[in-house]
Amino acid sequence: MIIFLLVMGLLTACSSDDDNKVEEPKEPEQQEELRPNPSPFDVKIDGICYKLVHKSGIARVVSGDVYYAGNVVIPQTIENEGKVYRVEEMADSAFCGCKNLTSVLIPNTITKIGKWMFDECSQLKSIALPEGLEKLSTRMFYQCSALDLVILPESVKTIEQEAFRGCTSLHSIILPESVELIDWAAFLGCTNLETIQLPSSLHQIHMETFAHCTNLRSISFPNGLTTIASNAFAFCTSLTKLSLPESLIYIESRAFVGCTGLTSVSLPSSVIKVGDQIFEGCTGLTSVDWSTITIMPGTFLDCTGLTEFTIPEGVQEISSDAFTRCENLAVVRIASTVGTFGPRAFAECENLVDVYYNRDRLPDYCGDNVFEDTYVSHTTLHVPASAIEDYRATFPWSEFGKIEAIEETF
Repeated sequence: MIIFLLVMGLLTACSSDDDNKVEEPKEPEQQEELRPNPSPFDVKIDGICYKLVHKSGIARVVSGDVYYAGNVVIPQTIENEGKVYRVEEMADSAFCGCKNLTSVLIPNTITKIGKWMFDECSQLKSIALPEGLEKLSTRMFYQCSALDLVILPESVKTIEQEAFRGCTSLHSIILPESVELIDWAAFLGCTNLETIQLPSSLHQIHMETFAHCTNLRSISFPNGLTTIASNAFAFCTSLTKLSLPESLIYIESRAFVGCTGLTSVSLPSSVIKVGDQIFEGCTGLTSVDWSTITIMPGTFLDCTGLTEFTIPEGVQEISSDAFTRCENLAVVRIASTVGTFGPRAFAECENLVDVYYNRDRLPDYCGDNVFEDTYVSHTTLHVPASAIEDYRATFPWSEFGKIEAIEETF
């Protein structure tokens, strides 16, 4: 009986000690977020999925079955079943949609990075791309809204379409001199991009390349640039001045539409062709030095900051709606070489006071409603004295309140 009581006492004491123990907290295991539609892979090592090319000993990083997160370090080589593979490629969409990815260390063994690589990696903040990489593929950093630092290697030659579209935290980027092509919409919607220097190797700025970069204040154009494509700088509302190179030949339609901060423009004499509406809605524009033979349709539509404008000798045509709704335009000087006025060329210029037309004969063609709603009955037309009667007898010039002999030359 005594032995039984002693045993029971010991058991009770042990139980009491166990009850008083405090369990040490366990670190929570980080759970992988699995992809609903995984891509095929051969092996997963340290959380990274690979496809293996056995005969060449190359490993390709793929998306596999997981959304990568945190800081990812891609190794130069991996080992599988006793064989060493060199990591040289990152397959299309490997990191696409990895919303919790913050950084990626890419080794210099990587020579090919596929399309849509970091598409919508909204927490990716910085990245250094490997030496030897020649191409930034389509939508490489599309909508990487936290990305504020990108280091490009000197080997990069091509930046493909939408590569940095929607990178709203990107303030600046240094483009190496090796870059020869920046494809369409590459930086569209980079709303915090403030300045950029384009490499001398660049000959064309493609459509929408910098459209809606609303904080872009300055841009350095290279000598050798020949073409600015349509909507290239559309709605860059902080851009104030353009210093266009003498190598420039073409400016396509709506290239600078909606650049409301733009105050002055000088087209170099090298420009031989411009598209429609290139400065439409540039409400801050006050000074323009024009050089091409035609002012195209809608070129200065809604440019409410213009108060006077001189159309120089050599210009032959003012196309439809060229100056429509330039409501503060007060003085226009038109060279003698202008022989064609398109429909509504100066429509709704309601504050037009003086038109100086240095042509001693009537123009060859006037479209409908050239001065519609401009109230030219309160405007003075100045023409060479020898042609006053012809203008007084011919519509729409006969609608002007006064027609006087031109005194100033320009």
